[in-house]
Amino acid sequence: MVCPHCQEIIPDNSGFCNLCGAKISVATELKDQPSSKSNTAIILVVVGLIIIAILFVIWTKNTSNINRGGAVPQTPDAVQVRPPGPQWQHKEDGPRGEVVTIQPRAYSVRELNVPDNMRNYRIQLKFNAEGGSGNDVMVYLLDSDSYVNWKNGHAYRQYYGSGKVTVGGFDVRLMPGKYYIVFSNKMSMFSNKVLRTDTTVEYDIQE
Repeated sequence: MVCPHCQEIIPDNSGFCNLCGAKISVATELKDQPSSKSNTAIILVVVGLIIIAILFVIWTKNTSNINRGGAVPQTPDAVQVRPPGPQWQHKEDGPRGEVVTIQPRAYSVRELNVPDNMRNYRIQLKFNAEGGSGNDVMVYLLDSDSYVNWKNGHAYRQYYGSGKVTVGGFDVRLMPGKYYIVFSNKMSMFSNKVLRTDTTVEYDIQE
C-alpha cells in the first residue's frame, strides 16, 4: 500500500508510515483502492453498449435492403399449365376396288382432296387394263395446276405417270392439297378400255 501523505510504499495493514510517521487509517486505505463492484458495473455497461451497436447495424442493413428490394424473398412464379397439343389419330381406308370403262379418245378423272388437318398422307393404287389390241391405258397423278396444263396440252408436273401399260400402280405420299388421278384412253381411236383398280390410303388426322 502507499502512504497518502508522502507516497511511500509501506507494508499492507500498517498503522503508521515508516518514513513520515503519519497515521494510516482504514478509511484512507479503502479510499485509495478501487472498488471491484464499480469495475464490474462499468464492464457490463460497455458490453451492453457494444451489443446494442451491433444490433443497430444489423437492423439498419436489413432495412436498407428491403427498401432497395434486394433482400425481399421472392415468391416463385406461378407454373403455367399449357393445354395438351393436338391429338393425331392414324387411320387406314381400303383397299377399295373399282371398275372404270373409258371411251376411246377420252379419259376418266378421280379428284383427291387432302385437308390441312391431315399429315403423312399415303395413297397406293394398283390397276389392270383390258380392251383393244394392246390392253393398255395411261394413268397420271397430278396436282390441280398440272391437271389444267395436262388437259390443255401444256407442260405439266406429275407425281406419277405410267406411260402406255397394261398393269401398273404407284405408292405416293402427299402434302395437303387437291390432286387428280387420271385414267386416259386418249391414244385409242376405236376401243373402249376397262380398268380395274384397288386403292388404299392411310394418314394421320388431327381430331
